Amino acid sequence: MDHNFYCIFIVSRNKINVKIAGSHAGVFTGEDGKSAQAIVNYQADATFQALIEQSVPSVKISIKDPDVTNIGYLISFIQSTVYYLCILLDVNWANNPKVVIGKNICNDALKNQIPSEQRVKIRKEIANEKFKNF
Repeated sequence: MDHNFYCIFIVSRNKINVKIAGSHAGVFTGEDGKSAQAIVNYQADATFQALIEQSVPSVKISIKDPDVTNIGYLISFIQSTVYYLCILLDVNWANNPKVVIGKNICNDALKNQIPSEQRVKIRKEIANEKFKNF
């Protein structure tokens, strides 16, 4: 049994005025373009949903008013920890089938313009089904 626990951090102070259009890192962003923050939110939701679908106990933490310096340190710590752990375990962190699941979920949500509330509802339904005996 896998005893891993995953956590997703979302940082959102002000909306970023950067628009993205096309396909970046395998994620469809739509023809109309979305803000960078909107894409990050879709990707985080999709990653969270992919973990739940794989029956991986997970938590999503949203920080509405972060201290920029401390959040930067936290992100740096997490990224470097994952990177070096992957090196030690000889895991290709850039090519992970479970990441592809999240990208597919994200692409579907973006293409179908699924609002945040609906994405939350979908994840709750999946979690209730996957973890009904937990």
